[in-house]
Amino acid sequence: LNHSSSCDGGNNKSRRNFEYLIASNYLVDFGNFLQETQPDILEFKRVVIFYGGAVDEDRGMKTWRRLLAERNRRDNIDRIVEFIPLIPSDPPRSKTNPLGLKIPFGVHHTKMFLMGYEDRSHKISGKHYIRVV
Repeated sequence: LNHSSSCDGGNNKSRRNFEYLIASNYLVDFGNFLQETQPDILEFKRVVIFYGGAVDEDRGMKTWRRLLAERNRRDNIDRIVEFIPLIPSDPPRSKTNPLGLKIPFGVHHTKMFLMGYEDRSHKISGKHYIRVV
């Protein structure tokens, strides 16, 4: 996952490792996702997963957090994973529905992965930025 594609369109001279991952899917099987993407998924500095529902949610999340904590202690690095449920049928402006309205039916379930890396060679207004590829 982390090394599966180059950030430079295939030019191996400046190949970089992805450091950030944002994933969005309506239904996530956290245990299976973790199993299929290890060890690469544990190498990202920050992972944020937006989801609407989950299979084996508690056990999968706990396992992921435990493995990440073990890896952080081993490598003396502070990697982060966040699980953010989005449920549009919940009350507006609530923790799980940031929208200003309640959608009582249907669910949008975009399947999306955004991966990026920190680029210290470019600055905008004196600040480094994260390049999303």
